Amino acid sequence: MNSSSGVPVATLVLTGPDPGCGLHGLHTAWKIVLEGHGSQLYDPAVQAEIQRTILGGQTFEAGLNPFNNPPQMVLPTSPRLAAA
Repeated sequence: MNSSSGVPVATLVLTGPDPGCGLHGLHTAWKIVLEGHGSQLYDPAVQAEIQRTILGGQTFEAGLNPFNNPPQMVLPTSPRLAAA
């Protein structure tokens, strides 16, 4: 990812990750924060709901690909994404 310009990251948030890319947990976290629900970042029900919308109503076989990284993984890119 090119963190200096934010373009690939913004593209990922706007178009969604490729189903096989493995970034669904991070994409889910970005959407939660950008929609103003950062306080619910680690709520599995909120993550599952957002992830279902990202996946067009589908889910993973196990149900949820959770975001379980530290919050600083989301924050550095969120301002750039909001501006995109």
